Amino acid sequence: MRSDEMETDAHGGQNLLSGPRYCYEGEHTKARLAKGDARRVQPFTVHITQSSSLQAEIDAVPKDTVCLVVTNAIGNKEQDGEKWTFEKNLPNLRELRLDNVKFSRLVLDDALTPELRKLRFVNLGDECDVRVRCAKLKDLTIHYLEPSQGERGSEAIREMLSHAIKLERFDSYKLQMNEPLEFASNKLESIYIHRSDGMEGLRLWAPNLRELKLQANYRIEFVEFVDDHPLKSSLPADHAPPKLEVTTMNCNLPPEVRRQIQAHPTAVMKEDDAGGRDFSGGMAAGAGGMEAMWANVHANAASMRKADPGMSEMLAMVQALSKANEGIQL
Repeated sequence: MRSDEMETDAHGGQNLLSGPRYCYEGEHTKARLAKGDARRVQPFTVHITQSSSLQAEIDAVPKDTVCLVVTNAIGNKEQDGEKWTFEKNLPNLRELRLDNVKFSRLVLDDALTPELRKLRFVNLGDECDVRVRCAKLKDLTIHYLEPSQGERGSEAIREMLSHAIKLERFDSYKLQMNEPLEFASNKLESIYIHRSDGMEGLRLWAPNLRELKLQANYRIEFVEFVDDHPLKSSLPADHAPPKLEVTTMNCNLPPEVRRQIQAHPTAVMKEDDAGGRDFSGGMAAGAGGMEAMWANVHANAASMRKADPGMSEMLAMVQALSKANEGIQL
């Protein structure tokens, strides 16, 4: 169907006169879609768009729901007014997506959501009381969250990861916490940490890790691959770690951190990978150039504090930023 033949209530029922000419891509086919195909309409799926009745709609979600998506139709990260709560018994829920909707409380655990496998929350709200304790969680995405703004601080993230002992994939963007991120899962294969500017380091029990991507994390002081863990007893006797590709983009990694990574028996380091993410939204300079500039600022600030241990962190950053701006023509 052509886009100019479609009607929608969102624009007063008027025909759409812009956008893609067609509402589909690819060739027509009568072949059945695979069960896991994202284009397939999945049963027991509920999609809720934020409105004044959002809380009532969440409370009314059927108990047999398998996939739940809650979104802000406008996609605006800045919201005023009421903050919502999510603490609901959904025993069959396997996937939950909360996109650009500010919550005051999020509770997911093995009593309420025992089957949860995939969790994504974007711009959940820094002050949200996050309590996620799901042992079957496999896929976790966190974008735009500063836990220190909430009452529990980084404990909310540490708790979430400590319970995710079957985690396979972790993806974060602007998860702002200074404390280390700690992972423990025999199943974990992929970690992507982007713009955790002040993150101190990583501590990993991940014997099947294949991909570790670090982008624009400016203050990493250690990357520790744990030698022993209670989960080790669940590994096959002949287990051999797979090849681990480690990509660092615009990160200030001290020599000691590089040595820690290279000490991993199968690690291969790749630097400044062109495949890094760019969330610049079309800005001319792109995220890469901005991230490289900030990496340089943090490196200069660290050098200043090393030369003058009495210098405060804030003063070092101000002077380093001033130095970086010296050549900029306004």
